[in-house]
Amino acid sequence: MNDQQQQQSNQIETNGLGLAGFIVSLVGLIVCGGLISPIGLIMSLIALGKRPKGFAIAGIVIGIIGSLWFFLFFFVIGLSAILALVGLGMAAAFIAVASQIGQNAINIHTDIEGYYDANGQAPASLSVLGTFTPAELEDNWGTPIRYEVSPDGQEIWLRSDGEDGVQGTGDDIEFYRNFQTDKFRLTSDKVNFGN
Repeated sequence: MNDQQQQQSNQIETNGLGLAGFIVSLVGLIVCGGLISPIGLIMSLIALGKRPKGFAIAGIVIGIIGSLWFFLFFFVIGLSAILALVGLGMAAAFIAVASQIGQNAINIHTDIEGYYDANGQAPASLSVLGTFTPAELEDNWGTPIRYEVSPDGQEIWLRSDGEDGVQGTGDDIEFYRNFQTDKFRLTSDKVNFGN
């Protein structure tokens, strides 16, 4: 064995990037709650192409564990934001319904929703609810609110004939809701709102 071969065999092979990825993953998990673990994971994945692979593999495992907490946190935050937007959309629709048809339509919808929750379908007619006086079933202009339900009880329509009180004219207002898909829509000559 010559001197050069002797020196090479005496040197311990290192993988600097693998060690750095391991350290970043470990610090990310322990100190930062997974915040920088994705960086350590990426570094360790790159270092996996070099020898020795020990620290790179350990960095990958720790990086995955730390990243899971990180991604789970952002998944929960993102899901909460989406649900909040859907809730805000429904709240905005109710405000629009109240301004267009009247507060009575909101009260009717609330009772229909309660009936749906209890029975798995919307009522066949508003008389089933039995909670409204004739005046409470009128729109802002004193015209009765028309109610329609799909045969399977999953979709409803609350309709107002609008200010002119005549059905089929341009100022008619319709609120649609699908309980299965949570889709809703308010359509009038002044507002088109929904998802």
